[in-house]
Parts: sequence; structure tokens; C-alpha cells
Amino acid sequence: MSIRIQNLKSKINSSFELNIEHLEIEAGEILGIGGQNGSGKSSLFEAILGNIAFEGKIDSKETAVVYQEANVFTHLSVAENVTLGLDSNKDSVLNEMLSLFDLKEFEFIKADSLSGGQTQRVAIARSLALDLPTLLLDESFNQIDDITKGRILPKLRAYLKDKNISCILICHDFNDLEIFCDSIAILKQGRMVHHSSIESKADLSKAKELI
Repeated sequence: MSIRIQNLKSKINSSFELNIEHLEIEAGEILGIGGQNGSGKSSLFEAILGNIAFEGKIDSKETAVVYQEANVFTHLSVAENVTLGLDSNKDSVLNEMLSLFDLKEFEFIKADSLSGGQTQRVAIARSLALDLPTLLLDESFNQIDDITKGRILPKLRAYLKDKNISCILICHDFNDLEIFCDSIAILKQGRMVHHSSIESKADLSKAKELI
């Protein structure tokens, strides 16, 4: 088990409380989370990361996170960003990440010259390079064009499965959820109103109706 949440309650402000009774993510599982803005998706991430106070219990392993803003070090090259913090196997890890995210041609380019979608790819690559058992992605594909996503998402999914890395993706694009995820959860007003596997478009349609 990579993440187990039980009886999670967190008072975000005077009018909103995150309240998740039970959620488990298996090792290697990819869970997509949908919901309207303000439904508690990002607050759930912050609770998992230990950045907000909560009642209840969250058991989780070491976690990497990529936020929607996809912060990278703009004065460093793509290669320097991806390998930042690595002590060994830098070359092999770098080559693997550049191939996975179609970034080889940008290896020596400074990050401040990248587009938003390219920056998101670098940010995810940097997080994966840390080789942690859990990855949180907060709208981390939303600036990547559809053609590039069509190439990268299946490769990324296969990589996560091969390495047994669990992943939670916050996403509004149900096409991405269908391509990338094993299961889907819907949050509404801080509560999880749906959680099921994704086996067909009908499963996604049922989940989408609850948003």
C-alpha cells in the first residue's frame, strides 16, 4: 500500500472542511481526481504532504509533487534541472528522463527559454529522477499540447507501472484520465462522492456526471 487515508478531516477555512473517510492507493496504481475548483483536490494533496493540519490518519511513503505552476530553476539548463540533487547515476537517469519526456533536443537549453508545456515536462522529469515511491501531479499536463501528450502519457504510464510508483493526478481533462489512469475519484465540497476503476468510457461518463 502506497497511501492509506482514514477519517481525514481538515478545516481549511470557516466555510470549508476536507472530509475523506477512506482512500487507499496501491503501489503502482494511478488514481485520477476530478472535481470543480474549490472541491478540495489541492487540499488533499497538502494533507498528504503534511503541509496542513488534519485529524485522522494518513499513511504514505516518500512523495514527490509537481504543482500546476511547474516550478523549475530558470537559470539552469534542462539537464541541470533534471539531475538536481542526484548523487549518482546522473548520466543514466538523465538519458532515461530525456527520452521519456521527449526532451533530448532541449538538454542544454536554459529553462527560462522553454514553453509552459516543456517546463511541465521538465518538472515531472525532475520529480521522477528522485526515484520516490509516490508521485503527486496537480494539473501537471494542462499546458502540454494534445499531440505531445499522446506520445508522452502512455510512456509515462508504462514507466510508473514498471517502477511500481503510485501516482495521483488532479485533472479536469477526462481524455487524459482515460489514457493515463487506472481509477478515478470525484471530490465535491470536500467529500469523495465517487471512486471506481476506469474500465470504459461509461465509467468516466458516470464520474463526470457527479462533478
